[in-house]
Amino acid sequence: SSKVLINSSIKIGLASVYIEKMTLMSIQLQKYIDYKSNGPGLPTCIFANSKYLAIGTSRGYILLFDHNQEVRQVLVTSNNSGSTSYVSTAITALEIHSNNNFLVCGLSTGSINLWDISRSVIVKSLSNCHDSRIVKL
Repeated sequence: SSKVLINSSIKIGLASVYIEKMTLMSIQLQKYIDYKSNGPGLPTCIFANSKYLAIGTSRGYILLFDHNQEVRQVLVTSNNSGSTSYVSTAITALEIHSNNNFLVCGLSTGSINLWDISRSVIVKSLSNCHDSRIVKL
């Protein structure tokens, strides 16, 4: 077995992969963790594409970073009353459409939400699609 070094390239079959430590993002996530009960919670899932790096959290937040490691948006899944003040439902799966306009998230409750990223709103919510958490979209 070989070690993969941070800030290095490795070859996997015909593809080359560059591994880079995302220092600014790590600092921002640590700040969120330090908020304890008032913050977005711990990271639970991740999705990356050409425009965004999305991180779902244990409290229903979706943090959208650009590839310069800057927070571009924070999407907050609302609870049943429509309030976004506190959610204990973890985001367990994420996928961003190829046009970067829509994001789908799976929740630990088995529900699925479709977000319009530009408007920061849920445009469709499917409650209790499964008896267990959504792990892949």
